[in-house]
Amino acid sequence: MVKKSFVFVISIVFLVFLISNISANIQISSLKQIYSLGDSMEFTVTLGDNTDDYLEINLVCSGEEKTIYYDVPDAKTSAITRKLIESYIGDLSGDCYLSAIYGADTGKSDNFKISNRIIVNFEADKSSYTAGEIISIKGTVIRENGVAPESAFVEASYNGISSSDIVTNGIFNLKLSTSQTMHAGRYPLVVKVYDKDDKRNIMNSGETSQDKSLNQKPQKIEIAISNQNIAPSENLSYIVTVYDFASDPMQEEVTISIHDSMNNSVYSESLIVNKNLIFSLPKTFAAGEATITAQKENVIGSKSFYVLEFKKISSQIKNETLVITNDGNVNYNEEISILIGNETIKKQISLAVGESKSFELSAPEGQYAVDVKDNSGEVYSGSVFLTGKVIDAKEIKASINLFFRYPFVWIFILFIVFFAIILTYKNSPSHASYTYPSEVRIKKPGKIMLNSKVLRMQPKSNELNLVSGKIKKAEQVLVTTGHKQESTLVYFKIKNKISKEAEQNLVKILETASKFNGIPYRDGYSYGLIFSPVVTKSFKNEKDAVNAAMAIDSELKEANRKFKDKIEYGIGINSGEVISNVEGVVLQFTNIGKTIPLVKKIAEISNQEVLISENVHRKTEEVKVEKASPDKGDIIYFRIKRVIDSEYHKKFIEGFLRRNN
Repeated sequence: MVKKSFVFVISIVFLVFLISNISANIQISSLKQIYSLGDSMEFTVTLGDNTDDYLEINLVCSGEEKTIYYDVPDAKTSAITRKLIESYIGDLSGDCYLSAIYGADTGKSDNFKISNRIIVNFEADKSSYTAGEIISIKGTVIRENGVAPESAFVEASYNGISSSDIVTNGIFNLKLSTSQTMHAGRYPLVVKVYDKDDKRNIMNSGETSQDKSLNQKPQKIEIAISNQNIAPSENLSYIVTVYDFASDPMQEEVTISIHDSMNNSVYSESLIVNKNLIFSLPKTFAAGEATITAQKENVIGSKSFYVLEFKKISSQIKNETLVITNDGNVNYNEEISILIGNETIKKQISLAVGESKSFELSAPEGQYAVDVKDNSGEVYSGSVFLTGKVIDAKEIKASINLFFRYPFVWIFILFIVFFAIILTYKNSPSHASYTYPSEVRIKKPGKIMLNSKVLRMQPKSNELNLVSGKIKKAEQVLVTTGHKQESTLVYFKIKNKISKEAEQNLVKILETASKFNGIPYRDGYSYGLIFSPVVTKSFKNEKDAVNAAMAIDSELKEANRKFKDKIEYGIGINSGEVISNVEGVVLQFTNIGKTIPLVKKIAEISNQEVLISENVHRKTEEVKVEKASPDKGDIIYFRIKRVIDSEYHKKFIEGFLRRNN
């Protein structure tokens, strides 16, 4: 009995072993490691003994499965193709394998991956942008199976704006237009790519992003002040706010300037704004409407305020001299009382702002109390030792007082000056070069005669002085207090090293300038003429500048025709705002914006001719021109063809040449 039981158990084990071998008798061919949605998956299935049953093949991914084949095979080996789209596999993806069932037989494939991912790479043309600019993007895409999609869609978005285009063979280019009113900041630039099946369902997709800075530009400047009416010596509190095109305040450095009621610049500085600023008005700040101006690039904001009149004098006594000074901001014209001891002396005082007058005090020898009063009250009180015959206060004229109080000192100074003039005259070089100051020409010692004018040259300086009764000379310096006015400039560029003989012709430039009220100035080895309303008393100087330039041009053309030594030159004319001020006998001026750089550039471009800027062209209708600048150039300039007032112009040029030949 035991023997029969043992045989039965052995039979059952053998049968199970036989069945397990039979169930694993389905072979599935090798598959790719990665498939992307939309790919066709091709494989073969080899069966064991044919049982004329149905063959079922399931796709298993992450524990979920979908039947992708169910049919009676025609042969022991079957080739099967299935497209990995939603119609066949639903939404399965990830790590997968195939499971086959044929009757009692089963089989399983190697593991593989079904991916719905597209890898996106892109680059933008800049790392940061200004609101209103266009962002240019180019990039490449590839599915995770290593194959670029033949056709796909790309979308880019940045701070609420978007753009889309087509991806062809894995390559895309698209542009994204930013808005001028977008807020400044740092935002992600997101690029998303996807493809679709025949039913327009998204299959594979991918996205990536890069942070890009968006900058803004100033649109307007507003100025708020603490007090509309303010007195000298008080503090003016103000806040300058710069707004961008998104109406957001900006932390910017702006140039702040303050002008008084006479348009004199009293303050100028570059500051970071959007905070409380303070300006202390000096005691002599002119009364009337003053202006604060703030400028950032080409954006300007201004605010007016009113400076109250401030009438005040101060007094001090040095030795026996009483000095009265106008410390206010308006002219002082009042009577003052000078009390010396017990006697009062009345004086009518007229003082300009900042002006002082001196009075010599006298009294019989002794110590006296001195008080000075005006309508506002006491301005001085003290004690001083005086000498003299009678109590008096005599006004001292500055020049007379200085000479008679210190006659020996002035005689000594005059002697030194006279001696220095003689030495300078004897030792001066025969003729310093205008264009090359180190060269020397032999003519009359120390000076060049120009009709009734004398041009004095200093051998160690590039300065040019035109003396004609009153010295006329201009200097390009930093002018802190002056008049901002529209002026016209003629710039004469010398482009070659010229001989001493040719150099003589350049002297006539100064003569030409003086005939038209143009003030000459020197700029290295070149020259300029400035026609300033401060000197010409006119705001319309463009035509005079053109006539002066044409005269210079005509003379040089004639000289180059007659003589072997040629002068290569260019002449440019431009008008624009400069700040100018007369300091003694010198016209000082400071460039504003591109006024002087533009006239220099035009003169550099000019080749033996006169070229004028667009600004001058608009203001000289009688001057007929033709456009000479290229269409795509950074500046616009014109070539003079003729002057309508040609008879006057012709007669002047002919007369000029006759006088200088």
